[in-house]
Amino acid sequence: MKQIYEEMQIDEHTRILDIGCGAGRFSMALAKTGAQVTGTDVSSEMIMAAKELAEQEQLENVSFFHADWSS
Repeated sequence: MKQIYEEMQIDEHTRILDIGCGAGRFSMALAKTGAQVTGTDVSSEMIMAAKELAEQEQLENVSFFHADWSS
């Protein structure tokens, strides 16, 4: 994350796809910088956890989807 923050200009116009997002920790950190973030994971349990955390954090610029991106 440190390298991303140092090397990228992240703002509300930045769109990020987080493949294999797990419970969304990195997705939500990037969303807090203003980026529009979409997280996907093969585990529906992880996606449910990510959605709950995003709701608790009241983040409206992050979304999570269950996806089997290997097929």
